[in-house]
Amino acid sequence: MPMVAASNFWPDTLQNFIIDRPLSLPFDRHRLPDEQRTGRGISVSFRFAKDLSGAFITYASINNIQLEHLAFASYFIFLFNPSPSNMGHFLPTSES
Repeated sequence: MPMVAASNFWPDTLQNFIIDRPLSLPFDRHRLPDEQRTGRGISVSFRFAKDLSGAFITYASINNIQLEHLAFASYFIFLFNPSPSNMGHFLPTSES
């Protein structure tokens, strides 16, 4: 999908929207009206110590970073788990 069309999707969709009627949205696959949904899903939560949570909030505040952005950056660092052997893939060095 072109970026212009993607960025205009919600404004175009919600223009003159009437709240009392269903909103027709695109879907990735057709669902039959009698198809039962499982209701199964997954939820993941993390529990941090108060000092770590406080440091996280303080860092975001001092550096004028939104908590969501800091959380996503932290998540991706955790997800890709950079190690000394592949650190060049994540951080620019004088050798790269």
